[in-house]
Amino acid sequence: MQRPHPILFGGFLVIVLGIFGAVTLFPGALRIDSHEGDALHLMQIVLRMAGGQVPHIDFATPIGALAVAPTAWLVQLGYGMGHAFMLSQLLIAIALVPMIWWAGRSRLTPGAGYLFGGAVLVFVLGLVYGGNETVISVSMHYNRWAWAIAFIALVLALLPAEREYPLVDGLFLGLLMAALAMIKVTYFAAFAPVAVIGLMLLGSWRTLLSAFVAGLAIGVAITFWMGAEFWLAYVGDLLEVVGSDVRSQPTADFSTVVAGPVYLAGSLCGLLAVILLRQSDQANPGLLLLLLLPGFWYVTYQNFGNDPKWLLLLAVLLLMWRPPEGVTNSLDWNLRTVADMVVAVSVALSMPSFLNVAASPIRHLVLEPDDYTPLVPYADVHRDFQLVTRRAMRANATMALDVAGAPLAHLSLEPRENQIVWRGETLPSCQLEVGFTGWFDTVARNLEAGGVVDGQGIFTTDILGSLWLFGDFAPLNNGSPWYYGGLPGIEDAAYVLVPLCPIFGQIRKDILEAMEEADIELTEVER
Repeated sequence: MQRPHPILFGGFLVIVLGIFGAVTLFPGALRIDSHEGDALHLMQIVLRMAGGQVPHIDFATPIGALAVAPTAWLVQLGYGMGHAFMLSQLLIAIALVPMIWWAGRSRLTPGAGYLFGGAVLVFVLGLVYGGNETVISVSMHYNRWAWAIAFIALVLALLPAEREYPLVDGLFLGLLMAALAMIKVTYFAAFAPVAVIGLMLLGSWRTLLSAFVAGLAIGVAITFWMGAEFWLAYVGDLLEVVGSDVRSQPTADFSTVVAGPVYLAGSLCGLLAVILLRQSDQANPGLLLLLLLPGFWYVTYQNFGNDPKWLLLLAVLLLMWRPPEGVTNSLDWNLRTVADMVVAVSVALSMPSFLNVAASPIRHLVLEPDDYTPLVPYADVHRDFQLVTRRAMRANATMALDVAGAPLAHLSLEPRENQIVWRGETLPSCQLEVGFTGWFDTVARNLEAGGVVDGQGIFTTDILGSLWLFGDFAPLNNGSPWYYGGLPGIEDAAYVLVPLCPIFGQIRKDILEAMEEADIELTEVER
């Protein structure tokens, strides 16, 4: 079987890496125009880690440390948040290039290899999570990274090599699986068991042993560095999210991700691929793909936006597993032709999302700098992390017009779900849609001018605890940059801030009710 030419394939990877890296860094700042709440969430974690705090121990987050560690390290070195994020993507891509080359060179044909290599690098270096919105966003960058890493790991584990190198394969697999566990554990849980079964079916026992030893060594090293409490805290944060009503279902429900109108064609491609592999007497590949599909669906369901990036990996795997010419089924279908058709449809279905990610650095390159303002206005070195001004400073909110005291109160059939009477006062049924930068900045300036808060911690009854980025306030020990449940960090707070128009009204209600249950006494000092 023909393999990609080692020099040409390596050159292709370096060229893609160089072009994307140069295009991304050339503007001199990272400018986003969507998902600014996620950007503030990310910035909180980065600055906490850059300041020496440890995820899960010093603050709560279900996101693994490796998802943010490269950016935090670069911030420690003095880079602004914008450059640190862009460079961290470049560093991840550079680290993955040898593994991409090895997987493609040892297991794929030229066509599959170039598709695979290009897809992995695009996922790492893009500036939008996927979807079809032509925006620039850092939201869920860790999902892109994790898909890229999972692609490499599954190609290494499921496809036979021309010649086995168990130590190299095992080392790469151990590193990749450990990276998945330390970026977003959902991917590890979904794909590690299938990778193990794949190696067993191939008889690659030495590779499996090498991978286990490499992964175990990384786990032991992290334990010595962070302590056993790190893992307990990590599991605790994950369990908190699993039991949370806030993000238990980020977008569509599971049945929709499997069989909804947007996703059904992709699911049918996966199932048809399993059937044709079984009909061509390829029992092991058919079994492995059948085992992969639930993981593909679950990871897609669990990720906001439900982007089916797995379809590209399906195309790569099926290109390698497709039957030889002349194999037919009971209907006299040429199964190789059917496989080629499934590959073509899978690639076509994945293209809108993939091309959106691939084009995002180009869109970023041609943005007009005058249309953007720093995400956090007084962040000095971090002014290279910018948000389009119309979203930063234009405060739009949704208001209920059929509640008590509103113009259409007579239309109300029942209380709004997020309405709450707190301390004898009915809080407005209002949610802030855009203008987060302007809102946080205004609140911070007001509190500083009033002299109420002096470097102390503030607990905010809302989904984002980002106020400390905007003024002389302390981040809360054991706080949560993004709210998932409970009262994280309340013990360390000197003050509680209750927004009259929060970002997420239901969360304000949940937190205030939890505070009442906990008998937390409060005295109003500023409004």
